This record gives sequence, structure tokens and C-alpha cells, in this order.
Amino acid sequence: MTESATVSDDPTDPDEIRAEIAQTRAELGETVDALAAKLDVKSQVKAKSSQANQKASEVAAQARTKVTEATAPARQKAGDLTEQLNQRTGGKVDVAKGKAGDATATVKAKPRAAAGSAAGVLAALWLLRRRRK
Repeated sequence: MTESATVSDDPTDPDEIRAEIAQTRAELGETVDALAAKLDVKSQVKAKSSQANQKASEVAAQARTKVTEATAPARQKAGDLTEQLNQRTGGKVDVAKGKAGDATATVKAKPRAAAGSAAGVLAALWLLRRRRK
């Protein structure tokens, strides 16, 4: 009787078995991590939100660029007309610009006072209009 040698893919050496177990554990750990990531809804929402914010920022930047490019000729024309008007009025446009800038600075520095003044003006206009009826 001859014994037939059976060839097996299963390792019989204890070191090979330990190495295979270690490899299987590592693969299993990676699989568990991947499944956990798929089940972590909060992280997925956070990632999607971050992607959406990034995309929105890119679109906004493109829009700003297009608006700047589209309005450049109009801004140039407005500057030219302002300069012509300033020359015709003897510099009064610059004076008006300065006063408007001062008013803007005042409103920014004291917004409550400006809102109160505006409310007072509106109330006075309302009363005047009401008296005319």
C-alpha cells in the first residue's frame, strides 16, 4: 500500500498559522473600520457639509470674479463721468463725497443714534403726511 501524499493549502507550521491569523485579524480590522465609517452618519454629514461649503466658496469666488469683470466698464465710465461733473461744478462732487463718507463713518460708529434719527425723520414725515389728509 502506498500512501498518497495529500497537498493542502492549510499551513501546518505554527509560525505560518500565527502569521495567517495576524493577517486575517488585520484584514478584519480594516473591514470593521470601513463598516463603522459607513454607519457613522454624523461623520458622513460633516464630510458632505464640508464638501458643500467648499463648493459654495468656489462658486462664490467665481461669481465675484465675473461680477468684477462685468462691472469694470461701468465703474470706469462712472469714474469718468464723476470727474467730468467735478470739473464742471468746481470740485463740489468731491465735497459731497467727503460729506457722504463722514456720514457713513458716523453711522458705522454710532448705529443706534443713526437708527434713532432715521426713526425720528420717518415719524415726522408720517405725521406731516397724516395732517395733509
